Amino acid sequence: MPHRIISEPKRKLAFTPEAYTKNVSANITATWTWYNNDPTQGVVVWTFKNNGTSTATSILLRNGYFFGGAFWPVYEANSGFSVSFATALTPLTDNGVANNSPPIGIIDIGTNPQEVYFLFTLAAGQSWSMLEGGFSTATTPAGIAVYDVTLKNSGQYCIQYDQQRVNDWDSQTGTNLQGYSPNPSAFTTVEVASEADTPYDVLPFNDVIASGPCTGGTTPPPTPSPTTCLPQIEQGITEYESGQVSQGINDIINGILCLLRSYGISKIKMIEKIIRGAL
Repeated sequence: MPHRIISEPKRKLAFTPEAYTKNVSANITATWTWYNNDPTQGVVVWTFKNNGTSTATSILLRNGYFFGGAFWPVYEANSGFSVSFATALTPLTDNGVANNSPPIGIIDIGTNPQEVYFLFTLAAGQSWSMLEGGFSTATTPAGIAVYDVTLKNSGQYCIQYDQQRVNDWDSQTGTNLQGYSPNPSAFTTVEVASEADTPYDVLPFNDVIASGPCTGGTTPPPTPSPTTCLPQIEQGITEYESGQVSQGINDIINGILCLLRSYGISKIKMIEKIIRGAL
């Protein structure tokens, strides 16, 4: 039996996925198949392959989100997922597809706020596979893109996650798992920088990440500034005009949702569902 299967929000892209899909990594590719060739389980096997001549690290975008970016506090807090913060960009150990899990790390994408995603580090020629649940024949992996990242810093970081991440996990899975405690907590991990053309997915969560140890008590996550949201919309327009139609649409929508959050508009998830459902 596999270990506790990672499962994140799944979005059926309402537009042509072929226009959205691109693999921009110079080294690593990602492909998927149904686990045990059985789509009724809703579990897919992701296979990563480093086709380069040296060790490389990447992050995976699919279905509009970067892998690991939604529920990482739950994964880190519960040992059944075998997920922890990476302290170095070391090639992944293969424990078998049903037991493999990647580490998480801090990712910088342009001038956008730092996020926590899965990091996939592979040696030259290495292949490595893992499971992800929550799919169906109606909502399969789509919009798959792999982006290279490079080491920027490593050390101690104080990280406070948005409790809504845990609430959404419990709502989606019908469980009652917890995120790590205390919140915030200090972790020793890596900070990586993504390649310049990496899109920024605006998940509906606000974390606080700062270099160094945690001091004082918990502080409320900041509301996004409109100046953080506008570059996402501009990037989406540029992508749309250059032929990356669905990726452009996705970034424009995410930028609009970011603006709504920055002005304290409520029911963001309902608004997102209405916008995407209209496409």
